[in-house]
Amino acid sequence: MKLKYCFYWIIFFTNLAWSQPDIKVNSINILTNNKISQLSNLGQVWGFLKYYHPAVYSGEYDWDSKLLQVFPQVLNAKNNNDAYEIIERWVDSLGTVPACTNCSFIPVKDIKLKADYGTLFDKNNLAVSLMRKLRFIAENYNAPDSQYYVAADKEYGELFIKNESAYENARINAPMNFLALYRFWNYIQYFYPYRHLIGKSWTRVLNEFIPVFYGIKNDTDYVIACTKMITSINDSHGCISLLPPRFGSAPLAIQHHKAIPVQTSFIENKCVVTGYYQDSLEIKNILHRGDIIDSINGISIDSVIQRYSPYIPASNYPTKLRELIAPMFNVLRGDEDSMTLYITRNKQSFNLCLPLLTDSQITKAAYYTKDVVHKPVCSVISNNIGYLCPQDMQLKDTAAIERMFANTKGLIIDLRYYPTPWIVYLMYWLEAEIKPIAIYTTPTLQKPGTIVYKGNFEMDRRSTDFYKKRVVIIVNEWTQSRQEFAAMIFRTAKNAVVLGSKTAGADGTVCSMPLPYGLNLQFTKYGIENPDSTETQRKGIKIDIPVQPTIKGVLAGKDELLDKAIDIIENKKYSAE
Repeated sequence: MKLKYCFYWIIFFTNLAWSQPDIKVNSINILTNNKISQLSNLGQVWGFLKYYHPAVYSGEYDWDSKLLQVFPQVLNAKNNNDAYEIIERWVDSLGTVPACTNCSFIPVKDIKLKADYGTLFDKNNLAVSLMRKLRFIAENYNAPDSQYYVAADKEYGELFIKNESAYENARINAPMNFLALYRFWNYIQYFYPYRHLIGKSWTRVLNEFIPVFYGIKNDTDYVIACTKMITSINDSHGCISLLPPRFGSAPLAIQHHKAIPVQTSFIENKCVVTGYYQDSLEIKNILHRGDIIDSINGISIDSVIQRYSPYIPASNYPTKLRELIAPMFNVLRGDEDSMTLYITRNKQSFNLCLPLLTDSQITKAAYYTKDVVHKPVCSVISNNIGYLCPQDMQLKDTAAIERMFANTKGLIIDLRYYPTPWIVYLMYWLEAEIKPIAIYTTPTLQKPGTIVYKGNFEMDRRSTDFYKKRVVIIVNEWTQSRQEFAAMIFRTAKNAVVLGSKTAGADGTVCSMPLPYGLNLQFTKYGIENPDSTETQRKGIKIDIPVQPTIKGVLAGKDELLDKAIDIIENKKYSAE
């Protein structure tokens, strides 16, 4: 799925003006390590029961309300014994779980990732009696076809979130704040296909966020905390996908409305000017293509990256840098009339004070398209080489594309541009064999927390008139989701190679989770692997021929990835040399 305009950037730059020294949530340092541990265990028990206890997953209880009732009791408990007695009585109040005589069984060969229960069953964590009760519930889980909060699609078996209340009109308060934290944390714990790729212990992440969510005092604090929380899973699909009007008076009221009308990219680890949106200020005569931006208003680019990284959801570092300079919300924004950049040009460094344009004055490209003018869907370039730019492709174009490219010496598919869904129909033309393209992995209600192999994605391409020439697929950090899956499809063609740099590492569709106060978080829904079972999440698509743009190439006005693709086809050189 293509990323929507997600709101973390709005929050990011509205609350973090250049004049501010740091980003802070008003966290109150009164929570002891013991209290953090108690609240962590409360959240884990609440989530475990939500998905494992039949009285809860059947919808017999309003489980949010139960948490809101018990949270103050645990928060005010004087010691561990008191806290865990409260939790144990709470578990007992749900009634006895019947022993399962015919529990569902998942064959080992079908399991990608085993269920994980955080620290619930760690030695010396909970009282022995409480731990035994929880273990009995886990061992006697009788899998339903559907749960009250999570259901399976009848046709495809994919899970979807349901019956999660948004509490749009609730006032900021600690129990509701923790409901947001616990709801998100537990869904990731039990149903996120890439829990093992987050990069650190997910239970540790919970403990780190407890002081943050305890310190939330207003809407702005809450949105910043949720932005940091969605960033913690390291998923390029992650974002705040719905921000209700109530937050307009907080973070959006000071949104930056002006920008320097230039395009930038991180090339050779430097922020480089690569293009322009509009020249009404004769910006081309002031800021040149190939200029290196070393600092913004006295803050070095390295400091900008370090300062903002915890607030930019991304699967990998190149994608995080991509978001720093994304056309709609980039570091060259502000509300002042001007911005000072420290520039390096031709080995000379100097300051430039540049005026800012309002958004209405800047002609912007689409969020994922760096060119203002869209390229034709198909064209023949450089001595009879086919070039496909799939961003505007329609189903009716497939026949024309096949005719136009039938006698070309090779084909370039440029997946730096986000394709329409119709691009998959070209796969029938590129290969005659049936080959596995990808492996699906998905969470399951058979045992929440377990990720299973769903099967191979294959397409029957029995064609006698398929394209037999070299196919070069261009990718880079802007290649995400549908682009990545398209690359996986086309690389299975007999004569195909993938050229470029690390992709965004977020393949597949997304799901959206409602949180308290009406905010929604978005993240990847199910897993996709290569046919050899290697991961694509965070790593991106396998690159056959690594090619990175250079500052020298920018200065010369070259598209070095496209030039290399042409060279491969014309000279039959299939390596990076």
